[in-house]
Amino acid sequence: MGTEPGPGVRPKRSKIVGLYTDPPPDSTVVCVDELGPVTPRAFPPAPGWSPDGHRIKAPLEYGRGRDKVIEEIQRGVDAANEKLARVEQIKKFKVLPTEWEPGGEELTPTMKLKRKPINEKYGDEIEALYAD
Repeated sequence: MGTEPGPGVRPKRSKIVGLYTDPPPDSTVVCVDELGPVTPRAFPPAPGWSPDGHRIKAPLEYGRGRDKVIEEIQRGVDAANEKLARVEQIKKFKVLPTEWEPGGEELTPTMKLKRKPINEKYGDEIEALYAD
């Protein structure tokens, strides 16, 4: 069956994993220990276990990346736009590479926008949104 135990893997475990991942045709695998049957199941061949008895996990993508962040924002904008009249809807947006902190250049300590500094600092980006 190709389930030869590797270093540090018990032969019994490898045999059980081999039966579960590659059962004989038209069979039901029943796991039994000293207390009796554990769980009878019919298992199709599954690629979830390595030959040495370790579970194979799908690689996880931890980084969100700029494209995924934009997709999430677009999803939120689309959901909000469904509740708004056409003239109120967000048509375009741009994610800026800076954070706006209360009391900083763009926000007052009470989180109100400072329009003049924003227009001076991000005027080109704002114009680009309205250009098309």
